[in-house]
Amino acid sequence: MAVFVVGVVLGQDNGASARMQRKEAELSRLHQKLSLVNLINGLHMTKQQMRKVYDLNLRLEGETVKQYFGVLRLQEQVERTWQRWYEEIVKGNLPKDLMREVERVDQAHQRCGYMMRSVVRKLAKELEAVFTDAQKEVIRTFDPCTVPPKDMRNPVRAGQSPSHDKIIKAFRWLRGLPPFRRAAAINWAAEKVVNAEDRLDKLTDEEKEKERQRVKKLLWKVVRMKDVDFELEKEKLAKQLVEEGTHEGLKKKAKELEKLSQELARTLEARYDPRVNRLVRFFLNPSVVIPVLRDKLGITEQVEKEAEEAFRKVKERLEREGNLREAFDAFCDVAAKYPFTKAAKKALDSAEDIVKKMPDVVSGASVRK
Repeated sequence: MAVFVVGVVLGQDNGASARMQRKEAELSRLHQKLSLVNLINGLHMTKQQMRKVYDLNLRLEGETVKQYFGVLRLQEQVERTWQRWYEEIVKGNLPKDLMREVERVDQAHQRCGYMMRSVVRKLAKELEAVFTDAQKEVIRTFDPCTVPPKDMRNPVRAGQSPSHDKIIKAFRWLRGLPPFRRAAAINWAAEKVVNAEDRLDKLTDEEKEKERQRVKKLLWKVVRMKDVDFELEKEKLAKQLVEEGTHEGLKKKAKELEKLSQELARTLEARYDPRVNRLVRFFLNPSVVIPVLRDKLGITEQVEKEAEEAFRKVKERLEREGNLREAFDAFCDVAAKYPFTKAAKKALDSAEDIVKKMPDVVSGASVRK
């Protein structure tokens, strides 16, 4: 990877390895789209939910367009400085003046990242409110895939952990037994639970007996419940069976995980970092989410037509009035309102042409000396 970066800096990015990496980047983007479609289908998202997520990504991309030309100017300065630095250190030189300039552009480059992350944090809070707790559980355990796993294809299982599903199935089996067989079955089930915990982390005899009695008490409650009450409480009972074990070692591990989770939650930078937060990773990614949701909502063709019409009006106005500054703002508006359309690309290209003719039209990020 380091060799590829150096090659790009020096303009030598046409080798076989660089071309393969560009193709892999394209495949990666397509894989992200396939995975997102599988996830959306598995979550059984409503049109209202998809529209809310779509609007949040439009807002994020709109903020990106606002920062685009200032950041682009900064990136060009970073590239020039890094290239000069590369040429010096290859010769074994470490000029102090240039070193200070490198440090300055590095800091400015980092600030751009912080700026966009603050926008993501704000939108992530709104994103969390879009999904149900069951959907969040599916997202939390989802792994990107081209073909959906069996659990994602079955709407009954979406939002329900596999372990709970098996436990509820066992509950139903116990409830279906004739009364004279229940005691033996409950004793057998209690031993299975105790042995499973003992394999995870050795229990003392006292802990085994305490856990055995807890499980038996809960299972007797399950088999004696009325059908309506069981259906209402089955998830809660399954959760109790799994999470209310008496073994202190397991409890301690659970508390440590909970404490770590709370510490991450208190650190907003970590909480909404895509590397940590799967909700943000999958659903606050405009270049993937916006095109996919347009296709799912069936509005792709409509948006393309609206974008072309908006671009045409701006171009005609520029030709008629010749006001570059107003045209620049209007082209940016088209790119922000209709991102990832053919018209948006033409609008950004047109705005870039204006910047070349009138550099002071950009008032965004810059590196201060």
